[in-house]
Amino acid sequence: FCYAEKMSKQHHVIFVPGLSDHRPYGQNVAIAAWRIFGVRGHYHAVGWADGEAFGPKLDRLLAHIDSILMRGYAVSLVGASAGASAVLNAFGLRKHELAGVALICGKVNHPENMQPSTFRENPAFEESMDILAETFPTLTTEDRGSILSLHPLADSVVPLADTIIDGAHKKTMFIRGHSVGILYGLTLA
Repeated sequence: FCYAEKMSKQHHVIFVPGLSDHRPYGQNVAIAAWRIFGVRGHYHAVGWADGEAFGPKLDRLLAHIDSILMRGYAVSLVGASAGASAVLNAFGLRKHELAGVALICGKVNHPENMQPSTFRENPAFEESMDILAETFPTLTTEDRGSILSLHPLADSVVPLADTIIDGAHKKTMFIRGHSVGILYGLTLA
C-alpha cells in the first residue's frame, strides 16, 4: 500500500501480530525482509494472553508509534488477525500522524461469534474488540480510506465478513487459510 504524499521520508511500519504473539512463527523475519523495499519493519507483540489489561498494551503501542514519529519518520501500522483490532484502536488515536493501516486476515467485526475460550485465554483481545466498537464511529470517510483490509478467499478462523470495514479498501488474496493468508500478506501481497 502506498501513500506517496506521506512517504517522502524513510518509512517505518509497526507490525502487530495476532494471538499467540509470544511465538513469532517467522513473522518477525518476514517484516525484516521489508528493508529491500526501503521500509523498516518493527515487530510489536501485544501479549494477548498475559493477563494484563488492554489499556497499558495500547499505551505501549502508542509510545512505540510516538517514538518513531518524534524522530521524523513516516509510520504505518499493519495488524494480523487479532492484531488488527489493536492497530485500529491506535489508528483512531493517531490517525492524523499515521500514513495508513493494513489489516491481514483482521478480526474487526462480530466479537459475539468468537469462542468464549478465546476471550478467556486472551482477555486483552476482548477488551480491544470492545474499544474498537467505540473507535469505529470516530473514523471519517477519509480515515477509512487510509485502511486496507487483506483477506484470503476462505478463512476458517476469521471469516470474510469479520474483516470488512465500510469505506476501507479491501483486497482478496488468491489463497486459502488463515496462517497461509497472514504469511502471504506479509510477503507477497
